Amino acid sequence: MDLAEAAPTVSAVAAAHAPAVAGAAAEPAIPHKPPDVKPAPSTEPAETMDDPHKHAPPPAENVNKKPGGASVEALRGTSGVLFESQAAVLRGVQKSFLRRCLPIIFDERDFVAYGEALRFVLIKGDNIFVFTEETDVAPLFSIPLQGLKSMIEDPNKPDKYSSTISPTGKNMSKSDMVTVLLKYP
Repeated sequence: MDLAEAAPTVSAVAAAHAPAVAGAAAEPAIPHKPPDVKPAPSTEPAETMDDPHKHAPPPAENVNKKPGGASVEALRGTSGVLFESQAAVLRGVQKSFLRRCLPIIFDERDFVAYGEALRFVLIKGDNIFVFTEETDVAPLFSIPLQGLKSMIEDPNKPDKYSSTISPTGKNMSKSDMVTVLLKYP
């Protein structure tokens, strides 16, 4: 067997005492000129990075951005809505054959945390309105449902354009989550 040569023997640890130092003293600070105090200059208001309307995902061809500034309360109106709830909303991604077969070597963004994609969704008439929160004054975007088909995705055979929300160890969404795909027939 070819092993490395043994390390040489080293001497015992030896430490010397630190030299004695006379008491240290510092002179008090004396200002050379009086302080010049002025109010801080005014600045422009800060721009928040968490503004969901500014940083929303780009709209797909079938998505209308910021439809008329209708709040959740205004959309509920007197006639109500068909459905409203919190849900994870994502635009699908284009996946190649290798990306579907070997997801470990590609961008981890195909797997998204539930909280990152969480939105407030409201369906009224033939439109889905997507808000960041229920208290928003306007939706991030709307999705017209005319011509779209909704399908529940089989978790064992995921669609090639879908992303996995909060994956388990098997690269599948948690069992208590259902993925609904909106596609043109």
